[in-house]
Amino acid sequence: MARYLFFVLWALLLTGICCGQGLDGLMEDFTLEIDIPRDQVPEDLEIHIYVVYGSDLDLIERLMIDSILSGDLSTQARASVSAGEDMGEIDITKKILHENETSIDELVDGTTVVVLVGGQGHNRFTDKVYAEGLIKNESTKYGGYVTIGRGIFDNDSNIMVLYHKRVEKLERGAVNYSPLKEIISEEYVPVAAAGIGILLLGFFNIFQELIESFIESFGRRKAKFQNKDAKAKKIHVNESIAVLCASIVLGFSITWTFTGPTMEFFNLIILNSGICFIAILSHELGHRLMGRVLGIEMEYRFWLRGSVITIFTAFLGNCFGVPGFLMERKNSELSKWKNGVVKLVGPLISLSITAVFAFMFLKNPSIIYQMIYSTSIILAMAEILPTKGLDGEDIKNWNWLIWTLMLALITAVYLLVNFIQ
Repeated sequence: MARYLFFVLWALLLTGICCGQGLDGLMEDFTLEIDIPRDQVPEDLEIHIYVVYGSDLDLIERLMIDSILSGDLSTQARASVSAGEDMGEIDITKKILHENETSIDELVDGTTVVVLVGGQGHNRFTDKVYAEGLIKNESTKYGGYVTIGRGIFDNDSNIMVLYHKRVEKLERGAVNYSPLKEIISEEYVPVAAAGIGILLLGFFNIFQELIESFIESFGRRKAKFQNKDAKAKKIHVNESIAVLCASIVLGFSITWTFTGPTMEFFNLIILNSGICFIAILSHELGHRLMGRVLGIEMEYRFWLRGSVITIFTAFLGNCFGVPGFLMERKNSELSKWKNGVVKLVGPLISLSITAVFAFMFLKNPSIIYQMIYSTSIILAMAEILPTKGLDGEDIKNWNWLIWTLMLALITAVYLLVNFIQ
């Protein structure tokens, strides 16, 4: 049952990511809502509409054009007349052109409505109408992903501008609300916050080791398995809940890092929690699958201390930490190389995901790609640290050279995608 619950949660979160991109509604239908005042309706009840699209459209803007091209505009558009009387059937004709196939004079000559697809910088007619101040108001549709500008030409022809509000990369909005700004320069806040997270992870582990020398069975590495029948191939309900809780903590922290206490936080929190769920699951399943091959029993646990550090560093301006950990069942036959290899798989998977989506981001900037590589590199960077309970400790105990190379590589990628790119 737990296995099915796990995959159902995964499928639901994947669906949430797709919905978060705002594409589903556009793919189903795009309706042009045209409000034409009574005195602008021609006596012959014939409305001419020009749809002009720009040269540099993104995916959502192309979906708009494809939707308009796919059917008869008379059934796809609603031309409402302000006057209440029945005017009879209005004949709507459309003409769709590329921006290089027409001119502004042709657009306003005998045309009732001009629809421009593509924002400023992506459609030269859009640039012109905004420069001349012809667009008087704007509204949004499909969760704010499509912006609709409306205005009127000098000859009383209506203008409608449709474009996707492009946000190619989020900056760290939490920096603006960080208490560290009172101490250091703003540009150093993210680095300082991450550094504090590293120090806290190390400090608490040192403190824990001191206590463990006096109190046996204290601490995360000596904790007992919650599942008496724990097996490497089996995922239990408590593990599913632990991964979900860790995803919510990391999703909250990542979202806060990039938005701070703004309305954008509420737009991204569910999406980012879904991304974190998949990132954590990928990282930990890598451990588990290798553990199964080598005969090591494992169990994922939610880590309260790590979660507090993760949230705390987010409030400081840059999320850093691990809200969960994978505990192996210790036995006298467990060799260092087996444990080291199992722990090496997780950071390698997270690093690979980071590389793939950072490359995709460079080719096609997207907030989704940014959130995926940002989450994955945090997991890789935090886990490779050589402190007790993290992957780095067991890798270092197995092979110092491999750990050094992995630490250098992950650190370089972490700095590149967070502070250089």
